[in-house]
Amino acid sequence: MPGCLSSGWRSCRGRAHTQRLSETARPCRPRCRRAVLAPTAAAPKGVLCDLDGCTFQSGSDTAIPGAAETFAYFRERGIPWLFVTNTGTRTREGLAAKLQSMGLPATGDDIVTPAKLAGDWLRANHPGPVALFVAPDLLPEFQGLPLLDPAAQSGAGAVVVGDMGLDWTYESLNRAFRLIMDGVQREEAELEDAEANGGPLPPPPMPFISLGKNRYYRDRDGLGLDIGPFTKALEFATDKQAMVLGKPAPLIFTLAAAILGLKPHEVVMVGDDVRGDVGGAQSAGLRGVLVQTGKYRPSDLRKGVTPDGILRSLADLPAWWEAQQGAEAEERRRSEREMAALAAQLEVLGASPDCATLHSVDAATLAEVRRQLGPGGGAVRVGA
Repeated sequence: MPGCLSSGWRSCRGRAHTQRLSETARPCRPRCRRAVLAPTAAAPKGVLCDLDGCTFQSGSDTAIPGAAETFAYFRERGIPWLFVTNTGTRTREGLAAKLQSMGLPATGDDIVTPAKLAGDWLRANHPGPVALFVAPDLLPEFQGLPLLDPAAQSGAGAVVVGDMGLDWTYESLNRAFRLIMDGVQREEAELEDAEANGGPLPPPPMPFISLGKNRYYRDRDGLGLDIGPFTKALEFATDKQAMVLGKPAPLIFTLAAAILGLKPHEVVMVGDDVRGDVGGAQSAGLRGVLVQTGKYRPSDLRKGVTPDGILRSLADLPAWWEAQQGAEAEERRRSEREMAALAAQLEVLGASPDCATLHSVDAATLAEVRRQLGPGGGAVRVGA
């Protein structure tokens, strides 16, 4: 009786194994009608989108031309999406109101910000007094947390730094430095005491949280320093690494994908910052698409990050999206053709070509089997 390839293919992957196909074939009923090899790169299922410079003009209240139509495209098709931004001068509700004023329907729940993540994390993990170096409009995101006196130079349970614009002065930066160093020195003293007296280990280190680490942004009057340079200065001076909760750190992308109910590889991030948006997303396992608006410059393409797509603006995203869906469909058709060709070769050897287990064969194994079968069949080796 003709047989079909069974799960033996899977069980021998990872170790050398040589047998004739006719010896490994086992009967299988009923025969499957169709075998489809899964595509190597599935089309994305969800979208994360930057705000400043991508959805609206940098430093303005004007939407990028075509942005409204792009988001209408996704809403009409039920494609999940979120805004992910390091913008540190407004709450999520404030940002939603700004988007609404541009004709872009949004609520605070549609926006992921580092300030929201930081507030939630601190409420769950560190009840001690928090020293905030953030824009005044962000204070509601930290509601319910005990705050350190703004004049205090020591005693912080956590230090949070964000975009304060012109409120960053030598005095404010030096105060942040002193508070972080005070925490470092307390940690060192507690550790030395525990080692000397055999006491319990000290509590976890005082958190130093940065709401992003972007280098710069584009404002109405030109480029401006973002929080990244201030965070790097504090890290250098205190020898303490910040916990980065915004872009380009992977965490914010991973959390945003989880909010969409998707895995990172199923999501694409779209933005104008080749490092912060594209590179950061790719480091978290997402795809990254660069738009040539906002702070984009042609030299961005020489900074060691290769975008998964480059668009003139957000208006081109629906066409890119449809191309990805079409590419996946074409990959499926190509896989079916590959399976049909393999089935024809296997049939010559007396094996049933339509076994359901062929669905699980990966592209590398398929290529290896086809190479070894050649025009005349024979012994097949499937292994590491």
